[in-house]
Amino acid sequence: MAKLLITADDGFTASVNGKKVGGLDVADGWQQPQTFDLLPFLETGENIITVTAPNRGSFAGLLAKIGLGFDGRKPEIIVTDATWQATRQASPSLNDWKAAAVIVPFGKGPRGLIGEFIPTPVPILRDTFDVADKPVAHARLYSTALGIYELHLNGRRVGDEQFAPGWTDYDKRSSPTLSGKRTRARCSARIC
Repeated sequence: MAKLLITADDGFTASVNGKKVGGLDVADGWQQPQTFDLLPFLETGENIITVTAPNRGSFAGLLAKIGLGFDGRKPEIIVTDATWQATRQASPSLNDWKAAAVIVPFGKGPRGLIGEFIPTPVPILRDTFDVADKPVAHARLYSTALGIYELHLNGRRVGDEQFAPGWTDYDKRSSPTLSGKRTRARCSARIC
């Protein structure tokens, strides 16, 4: 797997090793991120990606993320940052390239995250537990996740909250949700 996720204000043409991968040429093109398969363009060894991004006035910017999948290891993610080089020259020489100016780190600022393209399995966690022969008078479940989740008990959804645990910056905090009500649980319960 080798994917390029890219957007630019106002448009772009992306190439790998001198071969055009794709592009977009529309006003406010940054609002339409594009995904391209890079695999047909990659070669063994060093590969060079070039992006031409014309600006038609106002602000300019380029966001790109490359995802490379390997057998038996985690994917490698490469994002636009100060390690990339930029030039204003139409036919640049080696000396015309300078470190790209980073206004905000990838994923921050007004453009934010431009999407995901590396499919990852949705984790489903499950556990079983037995309760005593007596009916349970009250049960509480504290739950949270680094993303949206839905909780089920014995095949039924617990609570009616949408988008639990709510908005948060997962890099800084995780908000627990308390689920509990007076109920008569069966002898065997599954949390899925």
